[in-house]
Amino acid sequence: MKCIYIDPPYNTTENAFAYKNQYKHSSWLSLINDRLQKSYGFLKRDGVCAVAIDDTESSVLRMLLAEVFGSENYVSTIGVEVNPAGQNLRPNTPARSHDYFHVYAKNIDEMNMLLRGLTPEEEKAYKEKDDEGFFLWDNLRRRGGNS
Repeated sequence: MKCIYIDPPYNTTENAFAYKNQYKHSSWLSLINDRLQKSYGFLKRDGVCAVAIDDTESSVLRMLLAEVFGSENYVSTIGVEVNPAGQNLRPNTPARSHDYFHVYAKNIDEMNMLLRGLTPEEEKAYKEKDDEGFFLWDNLRRRGGNS
């Protein structure tokens, strides 16, 4: 496999999953660790693994991914806005409005991520320019198929 994408539920209210919802930290980590360990062997040397997560377990998931893939194979963490209005979990705290995608390579020196090209409409919107070329300032958020 060239790419493994995992979007594990955590404290979800969905009932469609074949395991107990609302796992607590150590049980949830054991579940994810098992999946990552088994998946690692299927990943090609130039492959990547991306795991989506919210704030709740982001830091411990990063440590687990570094243990499985090696901290030297960390590629990036991408913040994606999923709820522009945000979700207040506690009074008097900022609303959380994003998830993270932690990306690790099996071997960072061999991996090659192919990012999608720009649509003609997007190319017209890119008015800022630096040494790397034209770019657009925009919020990261899910917008559908290619987001």
